[in-house]
Amino acid sequence: MNVVPGAISFAAFVSIAGDAPTAHSNNHILTKALISINRCFIIYSMNEIDWLQIDARALNVLVAVAEEQSVTAAAVRLGVTQSAVSHTLDRLRAITHDALFVKSGRGIVATAHALSLAERARGLLHELEQFSRAPK
Repeated sequence: MNVVPGAISFAAFVSIAGDAPTAHSNNHILTKALISINRCFIIYSMNEIDWLQIDARALNVLVAVAEEQSVTAAAVRLGVTQSAVSHTLDRLRAITHDALFVKSGRGIVATAHALSLAERARGLLHELEQFSRAPK
């Protein structure tokens, strides 16, 4: 059984309701519990679809930043603004639940997870390139 973090359990619901609730307090407690449960399902559902936001551009940004060790240099290399690279990294951070890059002196260093993802991204980008080529 999968447990959604933050979801209210039956035992917690009973302890909130008390031993002898009135009809009014039952409605109020039930409403609060349902709001909590709905919020958990919505948040859980949103987390489940985050990976769909990953596209080839995001993978390309990840690889470029990992190789350049600089958001600015990656932006120049990709021909986009530094802001666009930063926003893409923010999106990837939210999806992967990892910082991906940390400041080090005047540059940035990829986390171990980012290096692993960048390596996988290179392979995926190569596969996408092969996919888009016409058969010979």
